[in-house]
Amino acid sequence: MKKALFTWIFALLASASAWTQTFITVDNLTYMQIDPTANTVLLTYYETAPTGALDIPATVTHNGRTYTVTSIGEQAFAGCNALTQVTIPRSVIHIETRAFDQCPALTHIYVESENTAFSSEDGILFNPNRSLEADYLWS
Repeated sequence: MKKALFTWIFALLASASAWTQTFITVDNLTYMQIDPTANTVLLTYYETAPTGALDIPATVTHNGRTYTVTSIGEQAFAGCNALTQVTIPRSVIHIETRAFDQCPALTHIYVESENTAFSSEDGILFNPNRSLEADYLWS
């Protein structure tokens, strides 16, 4: 009986924490806090579809608190019809699948040279093994 009660309480607390995710919006981009201790965030989506060239910031500041952008979420930029190029900062170490899905004008993805998780050459995104990362664009 105690084990069942403990399991139920643990599940309730876990689901409650999932509902209390912190989202912040800075300069038209929305981020979800993924580690409150480390102040890291996942770029989740945009308020208005970005056009032209977009430099994803390495850090964002909201209400006096600075967060490091370490991830780009699944379909974060889906449907950005006029986005032509993206620069990924050194801080991004994880990009979920289809992050740039349905971006027909996107022709170049650049990665800052200090980034150890990704690289780019001629506007093409690569992982550390220098394998083409098509899943990040679409699947």
